[in-house]
Amino acid sequence: MQYIIIFILLLLIGAAAAYFLASSPNKETRLRNRYICLSSQPPNIAQETLNEEIKRLRKKHPGRGINWYLEKIIYDMQKDR
Repeated sequence: MQYIIIFILLLLIGAAAAYFLASSPNKETRLRNRYICLSSQPPNIAQETLNEEIKRLRKKHPGRGINWYLEKIIYDMQKDR
């Protein structure tokens, strides 16, 4: 009986952890939202501009991860202000 209760508790804890991890935005989403907030453009245009900037940076600095490109764009944006 004790093993069943322990198993159920572990199952509930695992489900709660999975829900929490799935509901929290990942780093890429947070960086994209940060760019949109910093941008003086409407969100849909800011997304298009961001995607164009990512393409430009991928040509200039190939082989980097998406978060690197997003961080670079945000850094350059803040530096220019």
